[in-house]
Amino acid sequence: MKRPVKVCAEKGLEKVITFHHRTLEARYFSETLNQTAEKLHAENPGKYPEEVWAQWLAGEHAVEYRRQILADFGDGRAVDGLAVRVISNCLVLGEGVNMPDASVAVMNGSGSMVKIVQQIGRVLRMKPGEGKLARLVVPVFLGLGEEPGDVLASPSYGPLVRILTAIRSHDARMIEALAVPQSSGRRTGGRSAESAVAAGQGEGAGAAGAFVLPVRFRSRVSQDALALFVATQVFRSESAYWKEGMQHCRTWHEQSGSLDVAYNTMVGETGSFPLGKWLSERRYERASGDMPEYRIDMLDMLGMVWSVPDARFEAGLAWAGQWAAEHAGSLAAPVRAFIGGYPIGTWLAGLRAQAEVPEGEKGALEPARRAASRSPATTTSSS
Repeated sequence: MKRPVKVCAEKGLEKVITFHHRTLEARYFSETLNQTAEKLHAENPGKYPEEVWAQWLAGEHAVEYRRQILADFGDGRAVDGLAVRVISNCLVLGEGVNMPDASVAVMNGSGSMVKIVQQIGRVLRMKPGEGKLARLVVPVFLGLGEEPGDVLASPSYGPLVRILTAIRSHDARMIEALAVPQSSGRRTGGRSAESAVAAGQGEGAGAAGAFVLPVRFRSRVSQDALALFVATQVFRSESAYWKEGMQHCRTWHEQSGSLDVAYNTMVGETGSFPLGKWLSERRYERASGDMPEYRIDMLDMLGMVWSVPDARFEAGLAWAGQWAAEHAGSLAAPVRAFIGGYPIGTWLAGLRAQAEVPEGEKGALEPARRAASRSPATTTSSS
């Protein structure tokens, strides 16, 4: 209930529509809205209005009454001095209803997709050159034990999926931009992820204008999580097993910094998801040519390790370079030596053993790795 009043105060907005599927809900929302406004005003009089214009409409209202309410909604503060105006409706303000422009819609994402598209259209309408910015507020009610902002794992974000899918029907480019990380591949986090898309440019654009599509969450949601959320749930209907694996990959990478996961690793609250096996299956799927490109891109976004041996060799080289830097360029490390928790002594011993095997024989160090290990910072000499 507080959210519409807060959005209006924080963004300087004046006209809001809320959509409900039951008359009782629309009426209750409207008739109790000023109680919320009064509480917020008491907490911060300089920020929140003491009173807002709040009315509701439903199918049982006469046509003349609806016209009067809509006229009052459109007149704005000129009539009663109330800047913020909120009209709540139940299946009234659909397609074909002539009503004043509104800048905000509060939507619950339920009902048919046709109705959701129509509801969004109520605030997306604009006059050419108006430069209007529409805002959609989507309440998300989390289930027991769910964490705020965990968009990939929580089924409670279903209403947001439906809203974004409906927006896609208005202009797919706006949603497509969200399916790409906005940080150019660098992992960042924050309370919002934004993309600006110029839509409807040129002749025939009509009332489309230029849109900025910000997707803001009250809790922390990283940009790559938003991109995966849109890609897997708005553009493609992935299996629950795939989505669960992607979520565990993201969590594991955030905690460890790598997706080099042992085959027998089990994760999840009950330790029942086979993350190591899942990653191994994805590597086999790609190697066999059965993995779609978009899935490869999504896994790369999470830092996928496609070749475990290569990744481990590169990690060993990096730790060897650090050991050399801390020991006057020497890699004469004891077999039991560790650096940063990494068993550098064991790794160097294994590398030396491979280097002694003649090229072309089984167990020999690959030419590319042999060349890399001969660099000044990672010489394998034990002297």
